[in-house]
Amino acid sequence: AVPERASAMGNGLVSDAWSAVSGAPSDLTFPDEFLGTWLCYSTLTQVAIPQGEALVQDMAVVRRAQKDVGEQIVYPMRFIRNNQGRVVMDRAWNVARMAEATAKAYNVIESVEWDVDDPNVLTASLGNDGRSVFFRVNQRSEEFPAQDRIETSEVAQIVFDGQNGGYAPASVSESGSGVVDPLTAGSSIVDPLASAASSPRQPKIKSSRTYTKWKFRPVEAAGDGPAIVAGQTVYDYLTSFDPGFIDSKGQPVTQYTYKLALFKANKFNLEN
Repeated sequence: AVPERASAMGNGLVSDAWSAVSGAPSDLTFPDEFLGTWLCYSTLTQVAIPQGEALVQDMAVVRRAQKDVGEQIVYPMRFIRNNQGRVVMDRAWNVARMAEATAKAYNVIESVEWDVDDPNVLTASLGNDGRSVFFRVNQRSEEFPAQDRIETSEVAQIVFDGQNGGYAPASVSESGSGVVDPLTAGSSIVDPLASAASSPRQPKIKSSRTYTKWKFRPVEAAGDGPAIVAGQTVYDYLTSFDPGFIDSKGQPVTQYTYKLALFKANKFNLEN
């Protein structure tokens, strides 16, 4: 029997189900059909600012993302078993592959520390500008509305730190290459940080919620099509360190929507 879980929310708002989650939530788990390595085709389909430009901390990032609507990136994604035998995302491996695909360069992330059996914290060192990134998942939920469907939701706090505080050098920010959110399953959002020239030298803190609707079928039944598809929305929130935090009333200030298609990886499609 599937244990009772908190509700996965698609509107980005906090509910009683979320407030009941505390401590260190267990990782999202997936059916055995997800086990192994996949090629993920991720397409950004929409960028929204539901509360207007005034509450967005860096509109340059939003405008850059708007230019990428309709663009597709491809990267490997891997699911592994933890010590309890449950299928989970290999978050350390996935973030490195996703960052390389987004930045179109290798060694974007110098090192990643993450424990599959203590999955709520991930730390990474960025190879391009010496910054470090700290990720902590604070809340999770998961639902199984049908045998071939899963709905997942995660809330994470992300802290960027380094010589310029959390802010990327202008050359990195303006180029559009940066760090994707490794706690999302398929998000290709670039580094959501302002340039150092106009920003204080202090750590940059970001809060995000990732809501994903997964649908899957056996690889044998997929033929030439994807065995797993998903619709994903990433909501960004202001934190207490941001101007306008009170005015935002705990609701998202930016919203990015993606379509994902996963094909089982093999030697041929991984190398090509």
